[in-house]
Amino acid sequence: MLDIGPNITAVLASLVTGGCALAGVVLMTRSSRTQAQSQRTWDARKLAYTSVLAKLKEAAEAADIVDRGYNSGEGGFGPHDYFGSSARPRQEEAAGKAWASCQLEFSINHLIVSDEFLARFELLLECLPTDYEDLSPPEEAGRMAACLREAYGELLALARREMFSVESASAVRVRR
Repeated sequence: MLDIGPNITAVLASLVTGGCALAGVVLMTRSSRTQAQSQRTWDARKLAYTSVLAKLKEAAEAADIVDRGYNSGEGGFGPHDYFGSSARPRQEEAAGKAWASCQLEFSINHLIVSDEFLARFELLLECLPTDYEDLSPPEEAGRMAACLREAYGELLALARREMFSVESASAVRVRR
């Protein structure tokens, strides 16, 4: 009987050790799945942010051209001169198309962006001039350009923060 006690203790110790090892493997597997899913999510977001920000930059640059035409006074020309110029219709059309392209790109990708990115883009939409506001063309152009410029800078910074937080978290996981 005395010989059975140590054997039972050894078997129980082996079972406990095996159970702990199995639990560790399960936890590590879950962790690696979570990490892989997080990486896939970031990869998708990175593509979405890249495409939306590229279109937003194009829209901001096109809006800046129209704003400068109305409000810069370059060459001694005022808002009335720009309004009557042959360049204005082309430039306004290009700005409108660039903004429409940005909106389309965002609508395609809005499900993958972070809540913070989505909220900031919605603020952009609220900032833009609307049809029911009684703004002169120079005021509308100035506001459109300013809203797009500001949103681009903030959304770019937000995307970079998210990218660096994901990279930092991955680096910490790798070191462990």
